[in-house]
Amino acid sequence: MISCDRESIEYVLSRPEKGNAVALVVGGSREVYEAHPTKHRLVLATRKGFVRLAIKHGASLVPIYLFGETNTCDYSVIQRIKKFENLFFPTGQGLLASLLPKEWFEKLPGWFRVGLLPHRRRIVTVVGVPIEIEQNPEPSEEYVSQVHAEYCSKLLELFNTHKTTVGGLEDDVELEFI
Repeated sequence: MISCDRESIEYVLSRPEKGNAVALVVGGSREVYEAHPTKHRLVLATRKGFVRLAIKHGASLVPIYLFGETNTCDYSVIQRIKKFENLFFPTGQGLLASLLPKEWFEKLPGWFRVGLLPHRRRIVTVVGVPIEIEQNPEPSEEYVSQVHAEYCSKLLELFNTHKTTVGGLEDDVELEFI
């Protein structure tokens, strides 16, 4: 397990031995605060750094969705905490990240950083077809946006294909990118 910062990801993807992979929760802890048992929201609309890194290193992007993940946290607690969102995300980080030195904060267990303990629930993971990326050490913003749009499209397709069969959702449930 590594940090999700650019340097750590670049280190793994630039290793001379082939076959390395990085699994990244793009929405991060911010996505926890969007959790709702009946809504499916991903903090993904403006997150393009992971796409830029994939292009830079020629790494494939694999769309993955976890059905049931939104049922792992207590929604009422999330809503109470969300009222104080400015305290938790004043600079895009959690409250503790704002108060503690980075080295200390990174040593805290993940659940402590978010402040919520997940409940034991059934989670079904669906994995899509890898999106092959043409390597380019300095991709244009246009190309990054194009690949990002393709990734979002494939992720949405994956969600819609499996939401009623393995996801246990109604056909009218939608995935929203925020």
